[in-house]
Amino acid sequence: MKQDIVPAEALKKEFYSFDVSNKEKEWILNHTMMQQYIVVTHGTQGKDEFFRDHPELSKTKNKTRITKKTRFGYCTWCHQSFILPDTWTIKKASRFYDQFETYECPHCHRKHELISGYRGLGNKSIKRQVTFFSRSRKSKNVILAKVVAAVLPIENGYRDCKLQTYIVGMMRLEIGKPTTYYVRNAYYYDGNFCHSFFWGEAGGEDDIGRPWIRRKTIGYGLATEWENFGFAEYADYDALNQIIKTSAWKYCGKDEYYTSENQPRYACEIEKYLDLYSRFPQIEYLIKSGLANIVKAKLNGDTTKPAVFWRKYKNPKDMLRVKLSKEERKWIFELHQTGKDVSVNALNILTIQQQLKRRCTLSDAIAVESCYWLLHGNILNDLRFMDLHSLVAYCSRQLAKARGKDGDNPWKNVNVGTICRDYIDYYEEIKRLGYDLNDRTYIRPRDLYEAHRHTSELLRIRHEAKMKVMRQKELELQKAGLAKQVKNLQSYVFTDGTYLIRPLRTVDEFIREGSVNHNCVGTYITRCAQGHTAIMAIRKIDDPDTVFYTMEIQDNKIMQCRTKNNVPVAQGTAIDDFVKLYEKMILKPKQQLRREGA
Repeated sequence: MKQDIVPAEALKKEFYSFDVSNKEKEWILNHTMMQQYIVVTHGTQGKDEFFRDHPELSKTKNKTRITKKTRFGYCTWCHQSFILPDTWTIKKASRFYDQFETYECPHCHRKHELISGYRGLGNKSIKRQVTFFSRSRKSKNVILAKVVAAVLPIENGYRDCKLQTYIVGMMRLEIGKPTTYYVRNAYYYDGNFCHSFFWGEAGGEDDIGRPWIRRKTIGYGLATEWENFGFAEYADYDALNQIIKTSAWKYCGKDEYYTSENQPRYACEIEKYLDLYSRFPQIEYLIKSGLANIVKAKLNGDTTKPAVFWRKYKNPKDMLRVKLSKEERKWIFELHQTGKDVSVNALNILTIQQQLKRRCTLSDAIAVESCYWLLHGNILNDLRFMDLHSLVAYCSRQLAKARGKDGDNPWKNVNVGTICRDYIDYYEEIKRLGYDLNDRTYIRPRDLYEAHRHTSELLRIRHEAKMKVMRQKELELQKAGLAKQVKNLQSYVFTDGTYLIRPLRTVDEFIREGSVNHNCVGTYITRCAQGHTAIMAIRKIDDPDTVFYTMEIQDNKIMQCRTKNNVPVAQGTAIDDFVKLYEKMILKPKQQLRREGA
């Protein structure tokens, strides 16, 4: 494809009217802002505004019926005011949203939200992002799109507010040529569009938005960016459909792809589809053949290989690498008519099996499509794994056997694909156990679930034995490390005649210390064995075997000293004096020696 990108200035000139026209503004108001507000006022201000709108009533007897409690409503859609019925109340329609109850205006007969004309006007501007489609000046076969940010600033004056618009994106679509897509950033603040709130950022050509930036791909970025600012997304699809019907785009298959059940949420979704058609007109054949899921996967960025190769072929059928019989093509089309398109995963499975020259039909691939990511890779390429036709037949028999054994109720929602997943798990287990994969007894057991339970139990026993060996090795390393640490910590042993402090010597001592004192000292065994920290036991001289206090020392500093239930040493007690004496006599000199050595 020839990469002739149209510059932004040249693209603007292709529009018949690049600026937002009065007709387009009217479309925005009539199609995107139908529901507005009925603003409620009262008192002297509301009374004066009402008589200003209806001067004929100020000279009639109706004037005497209006009191200070009379409320007035002003419709922002038809710009008519009226006396509000007493039954109309301002309240939220839902506790989860900021939408208020709607009432029908007696003049325009449209339902609008009822809001207060005083505090209720805050943040009530109506914001929309609208995409307009048109033809190019140069060719009727070129589709142009411009994205307009539109705001009706209600809070800046609900009686005389005017629609504010600004173009934030434009696009050019032509069959056989690359799509040109430009966007520019802008912000809406205090009733006006501006380019930025930060100093030093250059404005665009109109000094409102930023300069035009070309985007290489069409995505949700622009729509979601403005949606985050409160701009709801709309598009003039009627204009687009009219352009498509009377141009070379009439064969694009948009109406067949976007059915009533598959309507686009954003305009960029249709733009992505048209961009794909401009590069690969062959998608018309895919859609009309009932293979719309291939197009959907491509638009969503999912893999379609090896079933489809996205290259430009003269014959659209050459894009499909999967071989389908006449009956299978007819079946695919019939499924498409019922809204059940064949998935891309099923086509990929069928293609791989055909490339490996293994037996598989389209119905077999559809049956195991839910297992695609389990089959994908080593399993499908493993020649010892049975072909999918045999797999589906075997799993169907196993499902029938399970239903005959346990009844239909437990297996009511189970299909052949579920049995295939269980078989794949079983196959992986017998490979790990080293069974002969050429032995039919292992490959096709009479009772799949009984064999599966047996292999799972064997793997569990093997895993437990392996873990036991690992724990034994870890225990030996801990014992050796603790024995080495006990020798290194002999200089930390200290007594004052009443209390004794010494290191914990064995794994059993660590476990007993944590069990009696109800703390986590047992988890420090590995760290102590590796020399990262030291756990010392404080005992009474006259009762050395009873667990008392536990102390952690790291870098010759006491990190913690606790007794039962992690209770720390109480200030002013005998044990507190002993700990301070130990710190002064043993730890402080070692800290000093370490500093002098450094």
